[in-house]
Amino acid sequence: MKKLTCGIMHVHMLELFLALYNEKNKSLTGEELALLLSVYERRGRHNEEVADGMYEKLYPVL
Repeated sequence: MKKLTCGIMHVHMLELFLALYNEKNKSLTGEELALLLSVYERRGRHNEEVADGMYEKLYPVL
C-alpha cells in the first residue's frame, strides 16, 4: 500500500510542477518536459528522504 501511495504522490507532484512551470513560462515544449521529468526523477523520485517526508505530510493516517 505504501508503494502505491508514494507512486500516486509522485504523479501529483509532477502534475503540480508541470502546471506551475507552464503557468510561469506560458509554454511547455517536449524538450522542457523531458528536462523537468529527468530533473524530478534524479532529485525527487529517488531521494528517500523526500519521499518519506511527502508520505508523512500527505498521509499521516496510513
